[in-house]
Amino acid sequence: MKKMQLLLVSTCSLLLAACGQTSQQPATSTKSTGTNSSAPVASAQATAVVRPVDANVLAAAKPTGQPCSFDSDPHLTLGKPHVLRGWLLGPERKPAGAFTFVLQGPQTLGVQATTGAQRPDVGKYLGNAALASAGFTFSTELKAVQPGSYDVKLLVKRGSEAYICDTAKKLLVAK
Repeated sequence: MKKMQLLLVSTCSLLLAACGQTSQQPATSTKSTGTNSSAPVASAQATAVVRPVDANVLAAAKPTGQPCSFDSDPHLTLGKPHVLRGWLLGPERKPAGAFTFVLQGPQTLGVQATTGAQRPDVGKYLGNAALASAGFTFSTELKAVQPGSYDVKLLVKRGSEAYICDTAKKLLVAK
């Protein structure tokens, strides 16, 4: 029985790890977009803005109860632009829409983003093609962020309720 459980857990872990892997190139957009093309997106916003997040909001947030993923290279350098991507379902098991990409470590910071980037691999993995638009892609430059290790969490607000999805991934910020 224990061997069967171990095999099941191993298989699920491999599937979840492979889900974020795709041959698609991240968008070169300077803001959160609903597409994943390689063409630059015109924007009045130079980069997604990093702002402090109230740790009390995170502590009070309920789990979304849905899967999510952060798929970018976890090694970032201060002052250089980085494209961050992944996917997120809201608590109602639909693409989340607007959310906050949260970095929790030496500081608690967030970047506003939106799902809508096409991720056919996600729709296929979750067995529902309608969920292919759960992807997100945005660019940001980390300038006033303390170097260190940050947990990546995705915060979704629905009215007065806040929901969190822990990607179980770390982002490592270096000088």
